[in-house]
Amino acid sequence: MKNHTLVEQLYGKMHKGELEVIVAARELSVEFVLIDEKTARQFAEMNLLTPIGTIGILKVAKQRKIIAHVKGHLDDLLSKGFRMRKEMYLDILRELDEF
Repeated sequence: MKNHTLVEQLYGKMHKGELEVIVAARELSVEFVLIDEKTARQFAEMNLLTPIGTIGILKVAKQRKIIAHVKGHLDDLLSKGFRMRKEMYLDILRELDEF
């Protein structure tokens, strides 16, 4: 990554790793970035990137029949400290007909 200065300037507003992903994506001219945190997702969008989160990856995997169900993976994430509102969890299961 070339632009270490930008990362250092913005560090504190977001985690350094998220900033590095965004800066590297801009430098490499990629369209999608894997980011979960809301502030970092908004910053990515301001930089004309399309953020996709962990849940989005699981949805795509199910749509492409790479995995059969999302619920077990969500439960595993939650048991390991992944933060998600209960309403969001239920909405995802409803959306994917796993409720």
